[in-house]
Amino acid sequence: MTRFASTETDSVSSEWKNLDQNSRMSKVMKVLEGTKYAELFVLSRITETGAVYVTMLQPLGPSSRGSILLDFEEFLKEEVDRGINVWCEPIGDRNSLRNLRGVQIVN
Repeated sequence: MTRFASTETDSVSSEWKNLDQNSRMSKVMKVLEGTKYAELFVLSRITETGAVYVTMLQPLGPSSRGSILLDFEEFLKEEVDRGINVWCEPIGDRNSLRNLRGVQIVN
């Protein structure tokens, strides 16, 4: 039986850590050019530890969103660096009825 909880997580390379913020951003953006992911996401920020934060350009349902984000992460791991992790920026509540009642959800 495989124990994934005890498996060591890939960390980013020293090359990635030595890049500045703009270089990391341009490296990922260059790989995204012409892919289906360029139409789905916009890069929000990228950290030294390999966290790539994206904002969705079009609303996707929960069932498709999860698999697309996982595919995108695997694509970046193969093309850029094995230690990259993709995080989706949360969006606000778009339900008009809750907004009319004055209910606010605080992040």
